[in-house]
Amino acid sequence: MKKTEDTPRKKSLIFLHHDFKLWHAFTITVIVMSALICFVYFCNIPNPNMILIAGLVVCSAFFGFAGGVPAAIIMLGYTLYFFSAGQKDGQFMVFVGNNLSKVFVSIFGIVVDMLFVCLLKKNESAEYHNVEELTKELRAENERLIAQSRIDALTGIGNRLALRDRFDSYLSHNLSVIMIDVDNFKLINDNYGHIKGDETLKMTGELLARVFGGENCYRYGGDEFLVIIKEMSVGDRERKMKTLNDEAPFFENDGERIAIGYSVGCVEGVISTPTELRKLLNAADEKMYEMKNIKKAGR
Repeated sequence: MKKTEDTPRKKSLIFLHHDFKLWHAFTITVIVMSALICFVYFCNIPNPNMILIAGLVVCSAFFGFAGGVPAAIIMLGYTLYFFSAGQKDGQFMVFVGNNLSKVFVSIFGIVVDMLFVCLLKKNESAEYHNVEELTKELRAENERLIAQSRIDALTGIGNRLALRDRFDSYLSHNLSVIMIDVDNFKLINDNYGHIKGDETLKMTGELLARVFGGENCYRYGGDEFLVIIKEMSVGDRERKMKTLNDEAPFFENDGERIAIGYSVGCVEGVISTPTELRKLLNAADEKMYEMKNIKKAGR
């Protein structure tokens, strides 16, 4: 099946939910928070926490606790420095007036924002991965159903839908196309019942798969079967056709052994278009009916 290209939206979602390594998250968080601190410090921003909290939220949203915790620690360190009366002396814990209450409010805001966003990220990531797993399961089930729809339920070999899917794989190859019809199938159904008819078709599918390979065999319709093989030599084809006749199955009915016979038409050719393949199928079908008519005339 043809793969579709990822859309920009899908790529951004993949990036958001990428499982970053711990040191990657830590390094990027330190760079982001350090850049913001340099910005608010050198630009002398009067209320730096409004900008730093944005960095905290972004890092928490992207990396969860791996980014949120170091971002919170870095922001906390700058907050202590910013509100400290002894910042010129490099002292972080000297507070005067209402600066102490501002520190407590900032710490509370930093911790709450970090925990809230990180927990949201954790839950969202869990849900995203659950959806991913469900999507994989649905895709696998869809592929299974598609494959199943290409298999004939009774005989276990490919059907005409499978044949249509493989048309392109036959182009530019020398093909041996063999059309096979069960002799007197209507009489088998009429005289011995549909259960024996189904058994006949099932045994035929098994025989063809054993002789020619299941991937090369199709139930073409009703009691008609098709075999297409690439690059098969004449000698190999004749040996397989002999095996088909020699190992033709049979069923028993009330102690009577009922042999199953086949009429076969075979053509060979190199095809370059689906139309040419269809012509080969028609030619093999005509040869098969010629053999069937010869058998009827010989009775």
